[in-house]
Amino acid sequence: ERGSTSFTDTIQPGPEGKDAFVGYILWPDESESYTGYGDTKTLEIKRGYAGGHGIEKESFIEFPLSSIPQNTSVSSAKLRVYGYGSTNSLTDLPTIVLSKLNSSWKESEVKWDSKPQKTKILEITNTFKTGIISR
Repeated sequence: ERGSTSFTDTIQPGPEGKDAFVGYILWPDESESYTGYGDTKTLEIKRGYAGGHGIEKESFIEFPLSSIPQNTSVSSAKLRVYGYGSTNSLTDLPTIVLSKLNSSWKESEVKWDSKPQKTKILEITNTFKTGIISR
C-alpha cells in the first residue's frame, strides 16, 4: 500500500510495452549478419555453433517503472519469465544473464550491432526439470 514504509507492486509490460530480440550470425565464409525482431510475438535467446557457423540471440524487455516513487529503495525483486527451452546435451545448459540497459533503444529499430549497452546484474546457469528452467 502506498504511503507506508513498505509496499508490493507488480510491474509487467503490456501491449504498449517494449520487447525485442536481436541476432548475430557468423557464416562459414566469416561474413556476418545482424538482425533485429521487434514485431514478433516471441523472444529468443541462443548461443550455438553448428554447420560451420555461429548464432547468438539476445532478448530485451523494458518495464515501466513510473509506478515506483522517486528515491525509493527496492529491497527485493522477482523476475518471472515463462517459456520453453532445449539443449543439445546435459553439459550444454543455458546461462541466463539479467542486465541493466545503459542506453535507450527503439523496438522497431534495434539490431545486434546497435543493441543497447548493458551492465550485468545477475548470471544464472540453469538446470531443467520437466521442461522448466529452475534455479
